[in-house]
Amino acid sequence: MRRRSWPGWWDDLRRRRDRGAPGGSVWGSAAPPPSGEDRYDHPELRRSTAVPQTPQRWRVELDAVLPDDAILFSDIGGHMLFNLHDLEIRARRRFVLNLGFGSMGHGTIAPIGAALANPGRPVIAIVGDACFTMNGMDLLTAREYEVPVLWIVEKNGMHGVTWHASDKVSDRRRKLECIRYRRPVEVAAIARAMGLAAFEVERPGELVGPVPPPRGLLSQSHRVDGSQHRALVTTVPGGSWWDDGKPVTWPLDRKKARHMFLMLADRGKDVVVDALARLELRPEDVQFYAAHQATIWFRRVTQQHIGLTGARSADTFPWAGTLSAANIPLVLATAEAEGLLLDGDLVAMYSGGTGMTWSASILRWGR
Repeated sequence: MRRRSWPGWWDDLRRRRDRGAPGGSVWGSAAPPPSGEDRYDHPELRRSTAVPQTPQRWRVELDAVLPDDAILFSDIGGHMLFNLHDLEIRARRRFVLNLGFGSMGHGTIAPIGAALANPGRPVIAIVGDACFTMNGMDLLTAREYEVPVLWIVEKNGMHGVTWHASDKVSDRRRKLECIRYRRPVEVAAIARAMGLAAFEVERPGELVGPVPPPRGLLSQSHRVDGSQHRALVTTVPGGSWWDDGKPVTWPLDRKKARHMFLMLADRGKDVVVDALARLELRPEDVQFYAAHQATIWFRRVTQQHIGLTGARSADTFPWAGTLSAANIPLVLATAEAEGLLLDGDLVAMYSGGTGMTWSASILRWGR
C-alpha cells in the first residue's frame, strides 16, 4: 500500500467534505462501552479454575490484594498485553510501561529506582521469564541495599509474542522454536540463591493478601518465666546443638521437665482467659480450640481445664508426633480439611514451651 503523508490525509478529508460526507466525531452517537466484566474479551477466563491458572485469573486475584497506592511496572512482551487488558489501575495507583524504546528487561530493574524514590509506597514489577533473564542479576543489588520491591515473574518458557507471531507471518507456518527455553528457567531458585524470599503460585486462590477485618488475629496474651530453663534441651547427644550430628530434644532435668508440663497445663487458663477478656469474651464463646501437641494428653487436659468444653478441636500427635512450632499450623490445616474448622469460627490457640514461655492468641478464622 502506498504511504501517504500528513498533507495527503488532509486532502482526503477535504474531498470527503466536498462530497458531503459527514464530518466531526461520532462518539456522541456511539453506543456506550460495556462496563463491569462485560468489557473484557474473555470474562470466563477471569473466573477459570484451571491449573495452572490463567493469566486473567491471577490478575483478578492480584487486583483484590494490591494496596491502593501501589506503583506497578510492566515489562515488554506477552505479559504486557494481559497487564494492559486485565489489571485494574485505580485512582491512586501508578502504572509504568516504557513504550518509547520498549526494551525488554527494563521492568525488572526500573522498580528498584522507583522504590528508592518513593519510600513507603509498595512497588511491584510484573515481568515475563524471558524479560527477567535480560537483567535478573539486579535483584542482588536490591537485596544488598535492602530495597523493597516485589517481582512477579510469569513463566511460559519462551519469548511468547515472538513465538506466536512467527506462526502468523512465516510462509512455512513454522514457529521459531529457537526462542523457547529447552530447560525451565527456575526463577524462584535464582532469587533464593541471592538471599530473597520466593514463592511459587500455580492454583487459583493461592495469591492472597492481608485478612480483612473482622477476620484475623484479634487478641493475644504472653508470659515468660525463666525458672524452667534446664527442663528440656535440644542438643547433639554428648555435645551442643551446633555440633555435627542429629540433635534431639531430651530432659536435662527430669524433675523440672515434669513440673514444666504440669505448669503449662495449669497456666493455659491464665493466658486464654486473659486474651478473651480483652475482647469482652468468655471461654464458652470459643468455637474451635487449637493446642500445642506436646503430648498425647495435652490438648484434652488443657481444653477441659480452661473451660472450652463446647469448642471443636483436633489432635495431630497420634499420627505426627510433636512438631514444635509447626504443631498449631498443622492442627488448623488438618481441622479445616476435615470440616472441623469453619469460616467465621472464633479460635483460641494455646502453646507453651521450655524456659518457660506460654502464650494464647484469639482469631476469627477465614479470609
